[in-house]
Order: sequence, then structure tokens, then C-alpha cells
Amino acid sequence: MSHEAFFKLSKTEQAHHVWQGLFVERSPISEACRGILTTLQRLGLEELMHRRDLAGIRAWFAAQDPAEHCERIFRLAKVRYAVMTNIPYVPAEAVHWRKEPRQPVTPRLHTALRIDSFIKGDWAAVCTALKEFGAEQSLEGARQYLRDWAAILKPEYMMASTPHDWRYPEPGAPPPDPPGDVGSKPLVQAYRKPTASLLMEEVIAPVCE
Repeated sequence: MSHEAFFKLSKTEQAHHVWQGLFVERSPISEACRGILTTLQRLGLEELMHRRDLAGIRAWFAAQDPAEHCERIFRLAKVRYAVMTNIPYVPAEAVHWRKEPRQPVTPRLHTALRIDSFIKGDWAAVCTALKEFGAEQSLEGARQYLRDWAAILKPEYMMASTPHDWRYPEPGAPPPDPPGDVGSKPLVQAYRKPTASLLMEEVIAPVCE
């Protein structure tokens, strides 16, 4: 099956093909696949696993209460908590955190505020997020945006995967464009080509202080 044909399938159909290829048609089982089987065994699904009964395994998972299942997984793994990646400028995720009344989050899951778009200097994504949040499209607006989301998420830390060519600016380095009071100017007016370093210095660092 080609990549194109595979990705046109539904997630359920994709999972069926993966299951067939890795757990039914292939032997011996790889080290990575053994981890899946060990997990199913610890969950008490050994009989379904030996029958390679994917439909039965799916039915079992569908019947679980999400909160109880989450607690069970952490208890079996002997893990106190995990830190989630939270991306507020993804609308589908942001709407979850802004619901009223807000749904409680299990103490097993802590948050981290992901800021890749800021670090990469992806102004299209940043400005779209600011607009949807009702914030001004300026450096101060960006700072307030991160402060507000930090208050909502109460993150353990901020996180990002930096571009390969990203460099932290030298102390006292001049801004990439003529200096001026850009705090309240729209980003596209203040800098023709805003850099990731500028955003780090003018937005992220002040929020982290």
C-alpha cells in the first residue's frame, strides 16, 4: 500500500493495517512491539492479546472511564505525573482551556506552555493567535498573551523546539531594524522581518522574569 493510499484511510482503518502488519503477519515481534504487548498484559487483556483480537481490545478501551483509566495507567507505571505539551495558539486546544466552567484536570497531568511560533518568529501564527484571543498585535500584546496563558495553564515551564539556525542575541546587540518605541506598534509595522531573537528578548524573557 502506498503512503498516499494509507493516509486516505480513516484512523480506524490505519490502525487495523498497522496491527495486521506488526502483530499478526510479522514474526518475531520487535522490541518496540513487545512494549505494546506488555502494556496490554498489565491491563489484563492477555487473552484478547493472544487471540490478536483488535476489535475486542478496542471495545475494552471504549468502555473505560477516562479519569479512572488515566489513574490506572499512572499507578501501574509507578509514575507520579507527566507534563503535557499545551499549545494555546491551536484553536482546538485553546477552546478547551477557555471553557466555562473549566473542566478539572487530573493532578497526574501537569502543563507546559509551548511557544514554538514565538521562537521561530512565525508572525502569521502569532498574530492570528493574538487576534483570536482579543489581544493587540504588538509586542506588548504578545507579552500579555503569554502572561494570560501562563495564568490559565499554570505551567511547569515554557518549552519550544528551536530552529536549527536560531542564535541567542549577544548582550547589548542592536535591534534588527531602526530602534524606536515598538512596544505598542503593530508587529508588522515595527519590524519588517521580526526575528526569533527579538521575540525572545522583547516578549519571552520579560514574561519569564
